[in-house]
Amino acid sequence: MNDRRSSGFLNVAVRLGQRWRQLGATLALFAVAPPAFAQQDATRPADASLKALYQAEWAWRTAELGLERAPDSPGPDRFPSVDAASQQRRLTYWQRTLAELDRIPLARLSAEERINAAVFRTVLQSSVASIRYKDYEAPVTSGGSFWTWMAPRQGFRTAAHYRAYLARLRDLPRYLDQQTSNLRAGSPAASPRRG
Repeated sequence: MNDRRSSGFLNVAVRLGQRWRQLGATLALFAVAPPAFAQQDATRPADASLKALYQAEWAWRTAELGLERAPDSPGPDRFPSVDAASQQRRLTYWQRTLAELDRIPLARLSAEERINAAVFRTVLQSSVASIRYKDYEAPVTSGGSFWTWMAPRQGFRTAAHYRAYLARLRDLPRYLDQQTSNLRAGSPAASPRRG
């Protein structure tokens, strides 16, 4: 019985050794000749330009709007600024990003990046239109409101999560003041009567 078990283990070890050698040979091949998808970026500068643009915009957006970067992130320690000056700054940024997107030749993009470019353009155009039409001056609509997402639906996992939440609560008066100003600016009923 022990001899059988030993030979069984030996067979498994031999097979594992063969698989590791195959894996090593495959990895060596990739080191010498990079895969086709890596070469595609090098031969398609338009793809690389587009990726750099939407990745930069996403990094800016997450910082600007205080979005969480990872599921286990404790979240931001503040609410985003929603005053008119911040909205104008965002409008300028997104218009400039749209202009940069316009300079990337669509015909030189891979099929996958053409789709990404179309989606990215739609997101940017929507963001620009939202600010141009001053959607931020209607923070309360039948579709939702600015406070519905503030509290977590379940508890926090770590002390860092609680600290970030407490920091957001300390920032709440500023945020509510900005939202109230936006609401007053966008609501004829809330504006003082003239004449």
